[in-house]
Amino acid sequence: MVAILPILPAIGSLLWLVVVLLSSGVLWLFSRRSRRLVLAFIKSQWSGLVVLAGIGVTLPMIYSI
Repeated sequence: MVAILPILPAIGSLLWLVVVLLSSGVLWLFSRRSRRLVLAFIKSQWSGLVVLAGIGVTLPMIYSI
């Protein structure tokens, strides 16, 4: 169980990336006007993804020490 804990943030960030890309892809297909909104949404999500990826990278390092 403890071995799984460091992997969870990385899995969460990947799932979040998939959800963001799928939802933006659906919006992209349905409306041309929403493309600007989609791009703004993806740009706003990058900071959260970077934070989650950073946590996913640092937690295994902390656990390995």
